[in-house]
Amino acid sequence: MARFATKSRLYFLLSLLSAAVLIFAVMSEISFSNANTGKGSPVLPPASYLKISAKAPVSLGIPGMDPAKILNIKSLAHNRPIVVNFFASWCPLCVAELRAFAKTSALYRKRVLFIGIDTDDPNGALAKKYLKQAGISYPIGIDNFSTKITNAWGLGNGLPATFFIDKTGHIYADVLGEENFTALSSRVKGLLRS
Repeated sequence: MARFATKSRLYFLLSLLSAAVLIFAVMSEISFSNANTGKGSPVLPPASYLKISAKAPVSLGIPGMDPAKILNIKSLAHNRPIVVNFFASWCPLCVAELRAFAKTSALYRKRVLFIGIDTDDPNGALAKKYLKQAGISYPIGIDNFSTKITNAWGLGNGLPATFFIDKTGHIYADVLGEENFTALSSRVKGLLRS
């Protein structure tokens, strides 16, 4: 009987230890993601396999939210810097950052082209709802489960992914993860200085 009690205590202690490790891991992840929101993560991979200063695929035609419309980022830019944000309605971080993009794009509308690309999204209606709620007024393209656009941009590490492209069409910076207004605005100011 004493041996059974010892085994029971051992299993109980191991269970407590496992629960404590699990709670610590979850809390660390929550803390990590909150601490890095809008700053880009020093431990996350880049948003793209494309190199910084590489030519961005801005001449690639992207279907618009209106199926009859094809967006050509280069022609829309009119020699302005460009911010391209890949997002989806199923991505909570993507939805969370939409207001920051709406506010920042409104501030820099005349000097910077903002483009959103709804990526691998089975629910276009929900994406439209979120865009409207956030006040997004810049052009939105759609990449519905096509590898043509995501491969051209070198995506593969997740969403949201944002590219900052200088006036010459070269990638100035890319960010994997949620951007807040302060960080996004700071990156746009840097882009304008480049």
